[in-house]
Order: sequence, then C-alpha cells, then structure tokens
Amino acid sequence: MSDDRPDPERLLAAAKASEAPKRGRLKVFLGAAAGVGKTCSMLDAAHDAQRAGRPVLVGVVEHHERAETLRRVAGLTLLPRRPTTPPEMDLDAALAARPALLLVDELAHTNAPGSRHPKRWQDVMELRDAGIDVWTTLNIQHIESMNDVVQRLTGVVVRETVPDRVIDEADEIELVDLPPDELLERLRGGKVYGADATNRALAGFFRKGNLLALRELALRRAAARVGEQVDDWRDAAATQAVWTASDRVLVAIGPSPHSARVVRVAARLARALDAPWRALLVRTPTVREDDEARSRALAHLRLAEQLGAQGEIVEAEALPETIVAYARRHNLNTVVLGATQRAGWSWPWRRSLSEEVARLGPELVLHGVPSEGPSPANLRPNPRAQAPLPPRDVASALGVVALATALGVVSQGLLSESDRVMLFLAAVGWAAFGLHRAAAAIAAVAAITALNFFFTEPYYTFWVADSHNLLTFVGVGLISAAVANLAGRMRARAAEAEGRAAEAQALYTFGRQLASVSGPDEALQALASRAADALSAAVCVWRLQDGELILIAAHGAPLVGQAEHATAWWAASHGAQAGAGTSTLPNAEGLYLPVQHNAERFGVLGVRAAGAALDDPDRQHLLQTMLDQCSLVLARQRLAEAAARSSRAAEIERVRSNLLASVSHDLRTPLAAITGSATTLAELGDRVPSARRAEMLGEIAAEALRLERLLENLLHLTRLDAGALTPRLEWEVAQDLVGVAVGRMRRTSQGRAILIHAPEEPIMLAADGRLLEQALVNLIENALRHTSGDSADGGAVEVAVEVNEAAGRARLTVSDRGPGVPEAERARIFETFARGSTPSGGAGLGLAIVRAVAQVHGGEARVEAREGGGARFVLDLPVGGPEGLHTPEVTP
Repeated sequence: MSDDRPDPERLLAAAKASEAPKRGRLKVFLGAAAGVGKTCSMLDAAHDAQRAGRPVLVGVVEHHERAETLRRVAGLTLLPRRPTTPPEMDLDAALAARPALLLVDELAHTNAPGSRHPKRWQDVMELRDAGIDVWTTLNIQHIESMNDVVQRLTGVVVRETVPDRVIDEADEIELVDLPPDELLERLRGGKVYGADATNRALAGFFRKGNLLALRELALRRAAARVGEQVDDWRDAAATQAVWTASDRVLVAIGPSPHSARVVRVAARLARALDAPWRALLVRTPTVREDDEARSRALAHLRLAEQLGAQGEIVEAEALPETIVAYARRHNLNTVVLGATQRAGWSWPWRRSLSEEVARLGPELVLHGVPSEGPSPANLRPNPRAQAPLPPRDVASALGVVALATALGVVSQGLLSESDRVMLFLAAVGWAAFGLHRAAAAIAAVAAITALNFFFTEPYYTFWVADSHNLLTFVGVGLISAAVANLAGRMRARAAEAEGRAAEAQALYTFGRQLASVSGPDEALQALASRAADALSAAVCVWRLQDGELILIAAHGAPLVGQAEHATAWWAASHGAQAGAGTSTLPNAEGLYLPVQHNAERFGVLGVRAAGAALDDPDRQHLLQTMLDQCSLVLARQRLAEAAARSSRAAEIERVRSNLLASVSHDLRTPLAAITGSATTLAELGDRVPSARRAEMLGEIAAEALRLERLLENLLHLTRLDAGALTPRLEWEVAQDLVGVAVGRMRRTSQGRAILIHAPEEPIMLAADGRLLEQALVNLIENALRHTSGDSADGGAVEVAVEVNEAAGRARLTVSDRGPGVPEAERARIFETFARGSTPSGGAGLGLAIVRAVAQVHGGEARVEAREGGGARFVLDLPVGGPEGLHTPEVTP
C-alpha cells in the first residue's frame, strides 16, 4: 500500500513553530562582496515600505561617507547611537521604541567593548525575538560555513563571521547581484573605498576571479535557501506533488549485484545535474530474511554514501509504492532504477519495477539502468539462510493435525462437512501462528491429506470422487498459505518491534547514566559498558589526550596489538571509521569509530563482534546514536570547563584591575606623606624646630606602619587567592592578641581612645597568632576610619573579649559609634574590594582578610548593629584545639 502521508517529523516541527511565541521577521540582503549595493537596496526598499504606511526606524547604517548612501538615508528616522568608540546601535533604545521595521546594516559587525553582545547578529536575534521586524545586510564571505571556502578561493581569512543558523532562520533572503565588471568599475570610480584602499583591494580581494567565485557562492546559497522554503511550504500545505524547479535524484538500492552499477550511474547523474541525491534501501521480507541479500544491499548503500548520497533504510512490503511515496515526501523528481532482465518465464501480466513506478508516479523522471545479464536466480530467498526447522515444530504440526483428525472422527455424526473444514483450518492456523513457517506448510499438507483420507468419499483412500471436494482442498490450501504468510509477517514485525523497544530502552538507560557522569572518563566508561551490552561484543574505548590514546575501559577480550592500535589511532586522528567492514585498514579485528562532536575529537571506540553483527543497520544506528550522545555530553563538559576557565580568568582580571585601582590611592597617600616629610627634613635640616621635627618623624613612622599593614593585607590576599592561607595553630591567649593589636594601632590612632574589655581569666584559643592579630588590626583600623574624633565619645573604639563555655565559643568584638553598616550591605561587606556606602578611602581588602582568617580557624566573621548607634564586628571562634595539640597550663 502506498504511503503518501507527509513526513510526520516535519509536520510536528511546523506545529511547534506555529505554537512558538511570535517573533519578528528577518530579511537579509545578501551580496557577493562589498559595493554591490546591499545597503542602497535595503534603503530603497525601506523608503517604499515607508511610503506604503509602514513605520521605519534606522538602527544603524554604515554609510562610510558615500554620497549615494547618505542621500538614501535622508527622509528616514535615525535611532541615536550609543556614545562608544566607535559609536554603536543603542539596543535598549531600539527595544523600547519597538518599530514596525528596523534597519540594521552589516550583520557580521563586531560591537565595541562593553556592549551587551560582542556581535551585531546577536543584537539582531534579540530584536527579532522581541517581535521586531529587522532588515539587514551581509556579504557571502561572512557566513561561517563559507569561511574556509572563501579562504581557499581568495587567500583571505575572514575574521567576522555569522553562524549559518542565523541565515537558515531568515524569513526572506534578497540577493543583491552585480556583475564583476560593473563592481570593478564602481571600485575604480571611488564609490566603494578611498584611493589607497581601492588600490589594495584591486590587487588582493577584488580580483575578477575572486569576484566570480564569490558571486557563484552567493547565487548558490540564495538558491539553496529558496529550495528550503519550497520544502517548508510543501510541508505546511501537506502536498505530495513533486515540484521540478530543481533536480533532485533518488536511487533505489536492492540486493542485486547490478545495484552497484545503478549507484554509480546515479552518482554521475547527480554530479552532471549538480543536484543533491539520496539512496533508498527498502527492506522487504526478502532482504530481511536472507543474510546474503541483506549483506549485499547494505554494501550497496555504503557505496552510495561514500559517493556522496544521503542513505536511508525503510521497512516495507511493497517496493514500488514505497519508492514513489518516498520520492514525493522528499520532493525528489528524478528516480534511478535498475532495469533487470527477467530470468526464464514469468507471468505476462506482471509489470516490472520501473513500469510499476512509472504507473504510480507519472510526474517522476525515470532513468532505467539496464543490467549486464539476467537477474541471478539466487536473489530469491535462500532457504538455508532462514532459521532452521526445529524437529519439535514438525512434531507439533503433525500432532495438532492428528488431534483435529481424532476430533473429527469422534464427532463424525455431530459435525457437518464445513465444520470439519473449519476444524482443520483452526489447526493449521495454530501451527502458522505458533510454529516455524515450514512447519505450518507441513500442517497444511497434512490437514488436506487427512481431510481427504478420513472424511471424503470414498473413505480411507486418496481418490477424490466429487469435484466439489477438490475446490475445498484448494481453498484450504490457499487459506492456509495466506494465514501462514500473515503469521510469519506478524512474527517478523513483533521481533522488529521487540528489537526496537530494546534499543530504545538501552538508549534511555544510557542517557540517564550519562546525565549523572562527572567527567570524561566516566562518560567513556558508560559508553563502553552500554555498547558491549547492546551489541554483545567486545568493546574498548580510548581517550585522546595530548596526541596520545589512553585506554579507559575494556569489556570482553581486549583489542591489542600494534595493528589494532594503529587502526584506532587513524580513526581518532582522522575523525572517520576504520577497521573491519570499512575501506580503511579492513584487515583489523575490530571496527573503530571516533568519539567526536563537530571538529572536537575526544577518543575512539573499538568494537569486535562475532560474524556480521555490525552489518545490521539497526545495530549501526544504535551504536552511532550512543556515540552521538556521549560526544554531546563530552562537548558540553569541555564547554563548561572552558567557560569556568574563562570565568576564572575574567575574575582574576577583574581582581587585578580592582586591586590596582583600589590600592593605588592607598599607596600614594602614605608615600606622599613620607616623601614630603623626608624631603622637608633633608632640605631644611637643623632649621626645622625640634617639636616639628619630632612630629614629622612620627608622621613618617605612622605612614610607614600604614604601608606595612597594606602590604601585609596584599600578601594575605595573594595567599588567599592561591588557596595557601593555612594557619599554624598554637595555643594563644586571646587577651594577649588583643593587647598586641591595640598596641600597634594606638601608635596611629592620633590620640583617639581604644578601650579593651576582657575577663581576667585567660581565654585560650588554638590559633595562628600572626593571622588573628592581623584580623584584629584590620577591624580596629576599619573602626577608626569610620569614626570621627569630633564625636561625643571622641571617636573611641571598644575591643571586647567574651567566652561562652557552654557553647565552646569565644567572641572577639570591635565596636564603634560610626554611621554603622546598612542591613542591605552586611552580606557583602566582607567581600574582596567591597566598600560601604560611607566614603572611607579604604582599599576593600581588610574585611575580606578578616573573613578568610575566621574561616580558616573554623569560625565566622559578621557585623551587627550596635545598640545606640554604630557597628559591632564579631569574630566568632571555637574554643579548644585539634587533637595532638598540647594544652598548656596557664596561670591567670
């Protein structure tokens, strides 16, 4: 039966597209090179649209001071550009304006640093997703897939490219074409570049041969896009008519040895027509059941794929109907078939394959390739290739017929003749559905024989006296044959469905396993394990690292030996299959398949299966799907790693920039004070009064200490970034640490009070005294910076030591009466380079060091609002120490 239904996958894709949110339409003015008139054509069309009542907004037009472009821009509303260097399109303003039509010139343009998107095509996609219609311009050399082609043709490497999907998703492409001679004339006339640039262009990119090649590429790309739009329209309209606007070739492949010649003729025809072509293998019962026929057919399909065809396998019973339906579904107007000569006698009314295809598809152009001789007789199903007939099935078939005979004899007077016939048909039907096909045939012959011998006159002879009985026997035979054939097909379909269900389950399990892997080795191990289970084969997998293959997993007998390793290396390095069953190193024991995604290669999978197990296209499809799934996971892992490295590099650069910006002022201020005081003392010498001299020396000492603290913080920050901030724990008295820190800060506190509140009994902490002292110094310095000596309490800072023996915690607090820390800023105040809303001149390092010190001691740092105003910074630390740290005896 012919299947003229449209492709369900395309209909589903079209339905999803219709349900997607409304997007704007994208129109691309495509040209072969600069100067063909893309921008002018876009502006002319924009004026026509505006005259028709459609509001037009110019997002950006790169006029390059050309008079003809500037003249066309006049009369259109311009969107002000962002004040960058160079000025760029204001994307946010365009989104806010929501024009009916927006013009965006030069789709491949690279945006200025600091823009939301690095590329202009990304701006266009955001505008389109927002529902805005966009018109843009593009040269053919800027399409990503054309990059290497353009480089080979012109010798020029194009840096700015646009992904192919942007062009593929365009709603309309308008080709702006200009003959090369006219373009060169425009170029020499100064209408494209200035004088110097023109001379360079004529000597390089704009040679006539280059322009001819680029023009051909542009024409082909535009034609291909139009062809895709035709297919989309046919799918949307659900039409099955073949449109012959362009040639598309289909070659039908079978198990005949002549199919290889048919494939080569189709390849030559496709090249002559410069047309895409497909190879179709219809797996009929003959191909499915005969191993020899299946192997030949698959070899012919591989030959077609090697010659450039897109191969496909379809399960069907009727060959002509399937070929015609496939050609209509894929809009293939030219069909190449083998015209095999008939061997011996055949029914005169039976049509050949080409005649039947011509009858079913009169719109198709048929090319019959005559064979070099008659069709070999061995193309019929080979009984030896089918499953052997089990003796148990023969016994069962004869037994069920014997049972039917016994029932018929016992009920001789109860059953009519038709009832007895139905009884034997039921026996044959049971044999057909439950036993081998040959056993069903034996049951049919036995049933006819028993029916004739026991139940027709004259009884107990094989003589048939009544001609009506002959018709009954013929009817029983035909019905039995039909039932047996139907049962065989149903069993085959059930086996295929069971196999596909098993494959689907294997892929589902494999997908779930891949979703939980954490690294490339785990993914490759999962691939090897599942492939070995699904194929019942020996499987090895290697990871490609630094130009070497590293064995990750092996299931079954490993593939070893220099020849096997060389084959695996060839497959990994060339990104193509090699080994058994291929045309590359076919003497290898295993088949080696690269694990790759696009141009990224991750490793190679080696498979060694018994017999021709890997010739089965279903197994090949299963294996390739597993490879694709694994490769995609590996590509995502590598992309995530690259993104993490990029993020880390960006963070390091941000830290470096912030560090320089934050520290430069803190370094200059004390250095300037030290330099000024030292210069004054050096120049004036003894003329400086002794009191002033002492004051200046004190300032030098204080600023030097300030520099020392800043450098210590920088050193700690560097160690923190490197993960090397590890404490050297010793028993320390908390009161002593506070006293040392306060003593250091009193020398630079400019007479402001720093009060200490601590219990008399010593509080022991297992701590790195140097780090904890630095943290306290940072907290006190921060408090002094945010308080004023003019306040009611004179800007005093209070440092307290508290202990909660029940909780096993000690608290070191630094309190002030400054402006405090707003609640919204408390979560980020301890981050590196974070500064409060109150200006203080700090570098944003001290509190980050405080938090890091608290964390490496197993504690935490936090800030609280102080009752009555101000802030309280808390170091919450554990009391006690790790095992093995000797507890000292301390006398209060």
